[in-house]
Amino acid sequence: MSAPSSDSGQSGVADVDPDRVAQLFDLVSYVVVLVAVFVAISALAALAVGSAVAPGVKFGLFAFGWLTLFAGTMMLRPTAAWKDDDDSGLLAFGETAADDPETKFQHLVQRVPPARFRPLPPSGRLPTGARVFLGALVTLLVSLAMEQLFGIGP
Repeated sequence: MSAPSSDSGQSGVADVDPDRVAQLFDLVSYVVVLVAVFVAISALAALAVGSAVAPGVKFGLFAFGWLTLFAGTMMLRPTAAWKDDDDSGLLAFGETAADDPETKFQHLVQRVPPARFRPLPPSGRLPTGARVFLGALVTLLVSLAMEQLFGIGP
């Protein structure tokens, strides 16, 4: 099948396939670092209040998982057609400055294997909402595994 000779119907975007392996590496690193940060915060909070660490981590992962699931869902919502782009409402989770597209957290993720083996520019990564949403699902699954498989309870 030959390509059409006219430019009608063309999007103007170069037909470059994204590096799916690098996206997968970035996603895995993002999820692992996100869960590790939640485990560390939960363990410190459990120690600070004087409770056992393992149940505190399980509860913290459960709470962080649901909060992060909400945040990821809000990031994945499309902008309404009648809304202005300059409108930053109460739940503007995914907004970053135009001159600094990479956050400190994302910079940390890019330094952790396997993401550091195939670095991606910010434009080649999966949307932040998708990565946060999948990180939330893994966080909830780790909390569930701690409870069901390892018998860590309240």
